Amino acid sequence: MTLKSKLTSKKGYIFTYEAVAVVILFVAVFYMGYFTFTHVNLTNQEQKRDLENFEKANLISDMLFKMHEFPSNSYVPDYLRFLDSVAKRYSGLETIPGTFDPYSMNQEFIYNESWYYEINITNPGTQDLTDFQVLVTLNPSNFNFDYSEDGSGLSFWQGNTQLHYWIETWEYNDEARVWVKVDSLPDETTTQILLKRNQGGSYSSDGDDTFVFFDDFERTSFGGDKWNVVSGSWEIIADSELSYYNGGLGTNHVAHLEASDTEDRRAVSKYSLNLNDGDIYILEGDSKGHTGVSGGSADSPDTMLGFYSNGGGTTYYNTFDGFYQVFGICTAGDSNEKLSSIFTKDNVWYVKKLILEQKSDYSNRIVKSSIWEFSNGYRGDPNPNNNVNSMFDVSAEARIWTFWGWVNYINPLDCDHILIGTAQGSHSEEYWFDNIKVRKYSPNILVDVNENLEYNAGQNAVDVSEYHFDGMPSTLSSNVNLVDVNYSYTIVPDTYVMTRNLYVPVKTWRYSNSISETENISSGEILYFAARRPSTISNITAKADATTTALFMVNGVPYELSLGTGDKLTDFEKVISTHAWEYYEPNEVKLLSTDPVTNVDLTLNYDESSTIYVLKLKQYNVSCILSMNN
Repeated sequence: MTLKSKLTSKKGYIFTYEAVAVVILFVAVFYMGYFTFTHVNLTNQEQKRDLENFEKANLISDMLFKMHEFPSNSYVPDYLRFLDSVAKRYSGLETIPGTFDPYSMNQEFIYNESWYYEINITNPGTQDLTDFQVLVTLNPSNFNFDYSEDGSGLSFWQGNTQLHYWIETWEYNDEARVWVKVDSLPDETTTQILLKRNQGGSYSSDGDDTFVFFDDFERTSFGGDKWNVVSGSWEIIADSELSYYNGGLGTNHVAHLEASDTEDRRAVSKYSLNLNDGDIYILEGDSKGHTGVSGGSADSPDTMLGFYSNGGGTTYYNTFDGFYQVFGICTAGDSNEKLSSIFTKDNVWYVKKLILEQKSDYSNRIVKSSIWEFSNGYRGDPNPNNNVNSMFDVSAEARIWTFWGWVNYINPLDCDHILIGTAQGSHSEEYWFDNIKVRKYSPNILVDVNENLEYNAGQNAVDVSEYHFDGMPSTLSSNVNLVDVNYSYTIVPDTYVMTRNLYVPVKTWRYSNSISETENISSGEILYFAARRPSTISNITAKADATTTALFMVNGVPYELSLGTGDKLTDFEKVISTHAWEYYEPNEVKLLSTDPVTNVDLTLNYDESSTIYVLKLKQYNVSCILSMNN
């Protein structure tokens, strides 16, 4: 029996088995080659894609680590200023290379704050005071000028009642002088008012609402509803010598009495002071005179600040700056003089303060006077709330002085107008005046300012699901951060991990009104600190949990100390900033090693209460984790 070697199709085509076998073999080889090529190609493409994803993940991780360099903007403003100083002083950059900020989100955060100032005003006298003007002096020892850099947005409160105020000067990080009209100050009692900011409907700085009488001449023409001109040519001009606040406009204007040889040129307040019988009050003002403008000369000008005047300005008392070169008190310009031993100069601004009284009796009215030269930014009275002592004390008669003596024909209660001008002024003299004000009197008022600051730190919760950072300490100590970060990334296949050894801020802290703080550090940690207020470091002490030899690096200078469990004085002060005041200047202390290994306590002791900023960095292996498929 033999096997057929041919096949016949239905249409009569004849195929041999050998031909069929060849075709099948060819097809099998073709498909095997095709699938092999396709597999290799796809594998290469997948490997290329994986490599690209790896490179992208690597670049993204680099970017994320860079974005999380310390410090970020996720801290309250005043602490962030301290961090900026640390970064610039010790790295020369805006951020510190080799660091990781766990609070960094690179976005703007809002935060709630309870930040206000308690102003405790003590009236030690035996008289209740109402609608009383108190000077509140703010400086770096009691006030953070970040609260209001330019004096805007302020408001003062006595309970739920808003108080009127006037800002005399506002110099950022130096001094601000603010007069506040307090509703009531009971005798032998301390009254508390509050300084707040950004309150809706707040009053603005306004001298007219604050004082009994006020004129800062910040307008275009003299007179108006303030003065009646008795004689002389008056105008309002710009001035560059006096640095008053004037609403933060950066300009100042004064009243100018033009030069003339005519004597007794003056202007009288248009309205009475509306004082009561028995009231004691204070008249203050700035004035300057210049002699010999166009011929004529004198050693010092005859500048006048007048008081106890009738409404017409015809009977009055006045200061006389240049009566034979000394300061004096006269009647009607230059009569019945009473001279002090205070010499005065030409073309110099002076600050005058007069303590006066209103009463129905004609005679023996109080006239207590003081005068200070206004120079180098010094504004006269060092403590206007203390009115116990004066430079020159006399008495006055509320009547007219004539050749025959005193004449009693005016009502003494009508003598409650004030004047500005010249006491004589016959030597071609011109005059300038500014900030004429009348306020109520008390022998002494005590003022104490205290800061109250609470941040709702970490109030901004941010959820991050695209990536994850691991390896940080489980607990970070901070009262100044504005964000809490929650990483919710789920570990999946094809996860990329990059790990770096970085310094992490394990403590970011602000101590308010503190005189001494102790910080615990271990080997490898770095401590930064600074004081915002003018407080000098008295000393720094160190102690250890056990007897050890500690090696420090303090602002780049090495120190080796043998420490025990008791406080030991260091001499770190030789290389750190112990200045009385330099804004936010930081210091750096590194604990390089201890032998044997133990922790060290450093205590910063200041000579007075200060705001202390502390930053502590410690090294950790921080891992950035993210999916290579996304």
